Amino acid sequence: MQSTIEWTKTNRGATAFIYQNQKYRKRCTNKDGSEIWICCNKSCGVSMVLFNGVIKRYPQQHSHNELQHTPDVRAVLEKIYTETTTDLLKPVTEIYRQHLVQYKRKKGTAEDILVFNYIRSTAYRRCSCVLPPIPKSLEDIIIPDSLKFLENGDQFVIFDNPAPHRLITLCSPQALVSLGFIPSFRDTEARRDLANLFCLPLIPIEYVFSIYENIASQLVLKIADIEKLLQYFSNTYLYGTIFPPPRWNHFSFIGFTNRTTNAIEGFHRAINTRSTPHPNIWKHILLKRELDEQTMISISQEIKQKRPTKTKRKCYRDYDNRLIEAKELLINRVIDLLEYQRRVRAFSYRYIQYHEENEDDSDRDNDV
Repeated sequence: MQSTIEWTKTNRGATAFIYQNQKYRKRCTNKDGSEIWICCNKSCGVSMVLFNGVIKRYPQQHSHNELQHTPDVRAVLEKIYTETTTDLLKPVTEIYRQHLVQYKRKKGTAEDILVFNYIRSTAYRRCSCVLPPIPKSLEDIIIPDSLKFLENGDQFVIFDNPAPHRLITLCSPQALVSLGFIPSFRDTEARRDLANLFCLPLIPIEYVFSIYENIASQLVLKIADIEKLLQYFSNTYLYGTIFPPPRWNHFSFIGFTNRTTNAIEGFHRAINTRSTPHPNIWKHILLKRELDEQTMISISQEIKQKRPTKTKRKCYRDYDNRLIEAKELLINRVIDLLEYQRRVRAFSYRYIQYHEENEDDSDRDNDV
């Protein structure tokens, strides 16, 4: 009845062995030096007694199926555990599913493999043990030395002030060098060209390409290392097929629809707030039906009262009125394109915090 004992590890890393396709872990050591090993299955009470690695008492019949801890399975488990502790940014579920699919393809089977049904929690536990505990406050943050430097040895944590107020700065030296063109934004002409670039969605679509080429030619001369940004914008939003100008330009919709997707985001937030984390199909249908009824009531109320049910802030109403006025003046040829561009440019300055730093700018006072 003697069989080979194959030594291995448990899911928590303790010493274990496999005997006749059953896995055992150490329970205790007797006074005479013998060791009692019990089955790793919690619902099984079968045990063995070893003395100096030799079986002194053989196990009885187990009440469960044999574990499928073949060498191939153990190799897959080791790969999963290793990858979860080394590639921390990759989700554990993705690692688990990838290796499981590869194993099933190799074996040509689609059946469930028992051992894979309970190792996912072990993979999560091993992954969580690599990183420090999640801090509860800023004072509790202790960055390990392995995270203070990049893989090439450059410093990543460039500032860490514990008192009186905790301030941590994470940045690589190369990133600081790459951001060296930021002082160029202090130039008034450069900021004005950036504002013109940001307000392209408000420009008539037939002038978008010519205006962009003019803006790009000016920015290249005023801001160093901006060619990559302009090239990305051109390939993505002008000449690309994913986001062509008709998808993001809304000059024709000024005065008719909202300029932003805030209403849609608010609707989605309402769904997430009122819905459970994992709703079944029936609760989801009930929620959608209730929201649909509320939406139809709001629409009927808006049509009858000829005003929106949700009032915008005065500043946003003023922005819309100024846009509508500028659009009508341009369409009626009261103002030219340059004057229209100057009027709508004031909205884009908010994105680069221009007005807060330049109270005497002519655009701010005269764009109204």
